[in-house]
Amino acid sequence: MEWRIQRRRPFVWFCFVAFFAIAFGDTVQTGWQAVGNQWVNGASTITQRALIYSLLGVIAVAGIVIDPFLRDSNHRVQECLLTTPAGKTTFGLAQFLMAFLVVVLATMMFIPGMIACTCVPGIPSELIGPSDWSHYAKALCWLLIPNYLLIAALVYVVGSVDLDCWLASLVARQSSAREISVVSHTT
Repeated sequence: MEWRIQRRRPFVWFCFVAFFAIAFGDTVQTGWQAVGNQWVNGASTITQRALIYSLLGVIAVAGIVIDPFLRDSNHRVQECLLTTPAGKTTFGLAQFLMAFLVVVLATMMFIPGMIACTCVPGIPSELIGPSDWSHYAKALCWLLIPNYLLIAALVYVVGSVDLDCWLASLVARQSSAREISVVSHTT
């Protein structure tokens, strides 16, 4: 169910297109500039781009991972979901894993973007090296997925806090602090 909901969101499709377009545009620009002796699809180029995309993708990760929690609270179905036999941990973990899978799939769009640029006319053939899939896999598994997993976990923890209970406790603390200050001023 979560996959169908995530698949229909325009933000998710924007992330897919953005990762592809940024990788394609950046690689084409590097190829057209033709500065240095570095392949546009070499290991160091892929690693540099993966580091840049790990910073740019923070917004995508936050937007994709926080959506299930906001959707549940906006539609006021949290209590209904928590009464099911699945429980909060199982349900929340399933939502988190599906959202993270969508993040990984969106992130993987940088690979076709970089590969498609090798077919663009105007890039000198000496700047296009042999395609080695292990470079893309290493960049994805060593740089992007661990960074995004850490960010997604942080967003998950912040998003899973029941905002209504947190706000109610904050208001209760403020009102009790006011009562204490009024009592101390009257005595």
